[in-house]
Amino acid sequence: MKGKATFQFLIIYLGCCNLLDGFVTFLGLQNGWIEEVNPLMRSLYEWHPIAFLSYKTGISLLLLSFLLFNKQIKSVIVPILLSVASIIYTFLLCLHVYWVLLLSFIAI
Repeated sequence: MKGKATFQFLIIYLGCCNLLDGFVTFLGLQNGWIEEVNPLMRSLYEWHPIAFLSYKTGISLLLLSFLLFNKQIKSVIVPILLSVASIIYTFLLCLHVYWVLLLSFIAI
């Protein structure tokens, strides 16, 4: 993939990872299998679980809104940062999914 296609893929990928992470984390929190360690997300969840999900959804929609601008990215650093963020988020998402699956089976 080159240029614009890479940018679009990474934005869509990060948006989807964020949504999936939000759902998995919400599932784990609702069932008491995990605790949220991010202070911002924990306070949102404690205030109201829907606020937590709304924030995660909003961030994903904000990311996807960048695709509407349809501009060519000329900066070399943006795709690099998106790639690094994608790698880190993939690792964290896999970890969250593993924990929730493992703890859900233990809880049965």
